[in-house]
Amino acid sequence: MCLGGGFNFDYLIAMRMGDGDEVLSAAFERPAESADNMSPLVHSIMHMVHTGQPQAPIERTLLAAGALAYLLESGYRGQIRLETPDLAVGYEAPPHPYFARRKRQPT
Repeated sequence: MCLGGGFNFDYLIAMRMGDGDEVLSAAFERPAESADNMSPLVHSIMHMVHTGQPQAPIERTLLAAGALAYLLESGYRGQIRLETPDLAVGYEAPPHPYFARRKRQPT
């Protein structure tokens, strides 16, 4: 949505709290890295189909999924500290990120 001043926002909200007369409002813009989640995924899949090689190291997936699994397990157990020796994995980051970047709109 484009407001009169040329600002583009993805999420707008306006609300009245309780019985008050004041209207509160806020505008949020999605971070560029989440502008288009599916295109980079499809691109990565196609790259692997054509070359037989994944674009991102499998260690990256292990670390992300493992950290999330431990986070959820800790929360389930009452937010206790959990040791994560199986996540002692290192990898070399790829030369460029694989998230989408928002195309800048002309001003």
